[in-house]
Amino acid sequence: MKAVTYYSYDDIRIENRYIPTIADYELLVKVHGCGLCGSDILKIVQQAPPPVILGHEPTGTIVEMGRG
Repeated sequence: MKAVTYYSYDDIRIENRYIPTIADYELLVKVHGCGLCGSDILKIVQQAPPPVILGHEPTGTIVEMGRG
């Protein structure tokens, strides 16, 4: 899977990440797109300690469901 990761003002990368194993009451979603919004910019402005994975407004398809 891919993630947009903020390291510094001039170092934002698209990186490969592992596909997580899901637990009970969780979903695994294949993300088709993800927006960046004001709260992502706020993380950068407030100097959250890097690395920070940006984006929390995904759209996608459920590919696996945990029990429950």
